[in-house]
Amino acid sequence: MLVCGRKLSEEFEKELNNLTFSHYRCSAHILNLAVKQGMEIVDQEIVEVRQLMSKIKNSVLLCDELRELCVIEKLEYLRPEIDIETRWNSTYYMLCKLQRMETALKMLAAKHDSVCELMPDVEAWTKIKETVIILEPLERATKNLSGSLYPTIADVRFYFNEIRDHLKYCVEREDGFGQYMLAASINEKLKEYWLIIDNNTTISSILDPRNKISLFEPASLPSTSSREYFRQLKKRRIGVTAETTLPPSPSPDFAEIERYLALPCDENVEALLWWQAHSTEFPVLSLMAKDYLAIQSTSVACEQAFSVAGNTITKVRNRLCPETARASLCTKSWIENNIGEQIRLK
Repeated sequence: MLVCGRKLSEEFEKELNNLTFSHYRCSAHILNLAVKQGMEIVDQEIVEVRQLMSKIKNSVLLCDELRELCVIEKLEYLRPEIDIETRWNSTYYMLCKLQRMETALKMLAAKHDSVCELMPDVEAWTKIKETVIILEPLERATKNLSGSLYPTIADVRFYFNEIRDHLKYCVEREDGFGQYMLAASINEKLKEYWLIIDNNTTISSILDPRNKISLFEPASLPSTSSREYFRQLKKRRIGVTAETTLPPSPSPDFAEIERYLALPCDENVEALLWWQAHSTEFPVLSLMAKDYLAIQSTSVACEQAFSVAGNTITKVRNRLCPETARASLCTKSWIENNIGEQIRLK
């Protein structure tokens, strides 16, 4: 690992000296910071839920009874789990399980005083349900942006725009929504990072044939992809559709980008494959797209790679040379993704 670390350090230093290395903030980390700040408001309720889940999880008797009650109530039994405090999405999953088994849990509490003492009261149940409503879009965005098999940097602006609109809607609701302070706190933290996100994603968003300039002003475009969830969120808030246009540039140097922007957005394409197919038509932009769209919006894929490396370079196998370690990791990745099969079929 020391040799690998030294090699990586040398490569990073070389890239920095050549001014070809740019730092992009991890979008998942930004969302984590924002949610952690907001969840301080419901910290007491989360602690109580954590104690309740721990009580049930550590008792085989209670787990079996809860499973039977779920069968009686025709509910899906979800094994109780305790969240990891440093990972907000694990807290979200814990609250979701609690909410989905609410009826069965109340029946279990009626039979066991030790469980009844830890059950949330009516006010706490309301806070938990409203917290889940607020966090659901953020969990979906985190999961989608953490992918490693498809471009994600161009989606950052789309997801963050929709999340901020969703949080603003929760703050301004007039139907007695009690967790507006939680939504406001998360939105405030996201606002602090918006300038960084804005600068890092402008070119990538424009070079995405699904977006182009539609994300820079309110727009409503037809969608059949995984983005449909966030499109539906917007439809709940507003019913106004708008079309965005970019004024033509007087300079002939912008002819290529004008022709690209003149084409309609296509939600049903893969960005990099689209540019590969149109590389002859847009020679300069296709090269730019290859550079920008290949950037990952989170460090999840990188962290997973290091986790896999930790399973390969162990205490009893710590003298592998860098070339052997790299070959082992690449081979494992290729086998898991059937890359060898794809090459053979070609």
